[in-house]
Amino acid sequence: MKAGFSDILRDLDRERERKIAAKLPAWAGVSGLQIPSALALEQCSSSATARYKASLVSGTLADLTGGLGVDSAAFAARCTHVYYYERDAALAEAARHNFAALGLDNVDVRCEETRAESIRALPACDWLYLDPARRDAGGRKVFRLSQCSPDVTALLPVLCEKAPRILLKLSPMADVTQLARELGTSLREVHLVEWAGECKEVLCLLDMRWKGAYTVVVTDLQDSFRFLPAEETAAEVRYAAFGEIREAPYLFEPGPALMKSGAYRLLCGRFGLRKLDPMTQLYLADAPVPLGRCRRIEAVFPLKPFSAVAARYPAADISVRNLPISAEQLRARLGVVPGGDIHLYGCTAAGSKCLIATRQG
Repeated sequence: MKAGFSDILRDLDRERERKIAAKLPAWAGVSGLQIPSALALEQCSSSATARYKASLVSGTLADLTGGLGVDSAAFAARCTHVYYYERDAALAEAARHNFAALGLDNVDVRCEETRAESIRALPACDWLYLDPARRDAGGRKVFRLSQCSPDVTALLPVLCEKAPRILLKLSPMADVTQLARELGTSLREVHLVEWAGECKEVLCLLDMRWKGAYTVVVTDLQDSFRFLPAEETAAEVRYAAFGEIREAPYLFEPGPALMKSGAYRLLCGRFGLRKLDPMTQLYLADAPVPLGRCRRIEAVFPLKPFSAVAARYPAADISVRNLPISAEQLRARLGVVPGGDIHLYGCTAAGSKCLIATRQG
């Protein structure tokens, strides 16, 4: 039997509620909230990442790309006053309604486009926040700062005049080195924020009084790892001998945000790790390490023959590092089905191709 129109609408409402509960648990129990479109819900910050951004600011703040208002709501819970700017009238009206429903009375909603004139007319603020749109006129994703809307690079001089500190939320695909070149010496910190197993946000903190080197902060909202790019350049890396793999208790796989940071050498000194190979981002560890997955090493096999592995582990998850085949191709050759509590890493270690069987815990 085909579903009726009312059933379809009910299913859509349930799906939206499920997404709200997963992404915005702080909003899930509040009745009457308005979400104008599925796109607005998709593009907004999660409650968790919004709270992290709010932990970086204080005083008065102007959110110049307000959107659904999730970030502004988090800022309002910490700041004395928030000015919310949004060019889309429907989003601005929904945000006004939602701030009231959430009991936030320190947010000033303004339906305006962010341009030089509106920035100059802003009240004095301690912070400015921007999350520029990362799609071009044709709807294609863009990653360079100058391609986003509004163009922060063009507005930067007037932004710097208006507030001493600026927080930018940028594409998780943005290149940190390129951002540093575009933003100049006022760039104080770059935060790589991991949530739900993905690097979700790149945050750039600009301080007009800052003239030193910028710090990279990697976080999964529980643990953090801070370093200067010069520290990674100067760090000495220790490589593991092949025979050490069987003797080591743990295999460490850096999380997505840590991988994006490029701190591959520095990890060795900070956590006493041994890297498997120059192009293999896996490490031997003597104790569990934060900001990634640490699994107990069970066994090590040569990459071939495949039959010995399949006989011992008929079900396993599979990852590939520094091999000329994909995880699915390796799975097909092994004849191993997904599932179970074993994770197989096909990789190059100490110049040899091998399979490392690991178990959680």
